[in-house]
Amino acid sequence: MNSFLKHFIILFTLISINVFGQTPINDNCEDAMALCYNEWTESSNVNATLDSCLGCSDWANDNFCFILNNPVWFSFNTNSKGGAALLFVEDILCENPSNDSYSNELRVAILKADVNCDASTYQLVAECEYGNQSNFNLSTIHLAALETYFVVVDGGTNK
Repeated sequence: MNSFLKHFIILFTLISINVFGQTPINDNCEDAMALCYNEWTESSNVNATLDSCLGCSDWANDNFCFILNNPVWFSFNTNSKGGAALLFVEDILCENPSNDSYSNELRVAILKADVNCDASTYQLVAECEYGNQSNFNLSTIHLAALETYFVVVDGGTNK
């Protein structure tokens, strides 16, 4: 069989503590955090920003899934065989001691870009996950060989 199954795991913490207003290092597509096979990646979207303009990387217009508020970006590369990938999102946590109106709901999409980080060229490669408050998986099929794919995670915003 000419396919592979990659497992990527994101430990997603949405802890709303303002650390001098710094944006996450993976605040946009150009700085997407690399996901590695079978390794945990911890992340937060606290203080993430949204770019909404023609050709911007944040996929704000007509994204087929959900409206972005505070997205963070991840990327992974397929091997020479292509195939399927499985993304686990676990240990979702949202803490905001000063405001309990924040939600734990995450929205996640897996994308391919014909032109790297140009939102007008994004294509979904998996069903979107919308409004999930607990552990979940996203899976893809038929990913092309030797390609870069992006995972955009959004959520933890005011209800």
